[in-house]
Amino acid sequence: MTTETPPEPSPEQKVLGRILRAARRSRGMSQAQVAKIIRSNQAYVSLAERGLQNPPFLTLQRFAKAFGKRFTYDFIDDTGDDL
Repeated sequence: MTTETPPEPSPEQKVLGRILRAARRSRGMSQAQVAKIIRSNQAYVSLAERGLQNPPFLTLQRFAKAFGKRFTYDFIDDTGDDL
């Protein structure tokens, strides 16, 4: 039996993970508390905070709600113009 090393998180996943961890800590919440609100488990929150999970849009909205925030997004092309 071979064990595969998980792929290295992308820079974007690492940034998202740091944002999620900082938001959770600033609210004084545990990973378990966040997991309950986003309808997941503590392991999922941990993976997301380490950039090892790529949460779908709906889950990102739930994370934001758990932290008392709104989730927004923007598409910006290479010239810096908003789409």
